Amino acid sequence: MTKRYEKLIINRLIDEKSLKVIFDTHFDSVYKRVVAMINNPLEAEEITQDIFVAIWNRREKLKEIENWEAYLIKAATFKSIDHIRKRKHSPKLSSEAAFIDMAADETDHVEEDALLEKLKDQIDLLPERCQIAFKLSRYEQLSYADIAKTLDISPKTVENQIGKALKILRKNLLPQLFFGLLQFFH
Repeated sequence: MTKRYEKLIINRLIDEKSLKVIFDTHFDSVYKRVVAMINNPLEAEEITQDIFVAIWNRREKLKEIENWEAYLIKAATFKSIDHIRKRKHSPKLSSEAAFIDMAADETDHVEEDALLEKLKDQIDLLPERCQIAFKLSRYEQLSYADIAKTLDISPKTVENQIGKALKILRKNLLPQLFFGLLQFFH
């Protein structure tokens, strides 16, 4: 499905048919991302379905999303992070969490999760205009021209806002952490 066609569908994401198209198009990639992170196919399916339920519940607020694949993969990442955190803090699952912690790939995910959480916290502290421009650029993967059109500002202003956001993030995060985190967006 082309992004333009997808955008037309999402612009009217008020009916169940539209959501079904998005679900059918993206379910597999979202599910695979969740499985890769939590390593449990049954729980991954439930988490993936929860993501699409959340989209249905927030459909009026999500009309401006242009790159659904990127948006859903980020949602899958953050939902998986939350799931892993909850699983580790659940007393009845503590032995399972201990086993998972010993796995090398899970350790990598936990480290990535911690880095992503630090970045997310810092992004949330950015001034509003910087934050919006940065999120549209990095999360939605929009070009500066598309962001300018969406926000009704000039591309130069977008460039300045994203530059300002990067400068603030660079200042607030350790340099090695900053560059490592930015790789998550590419």
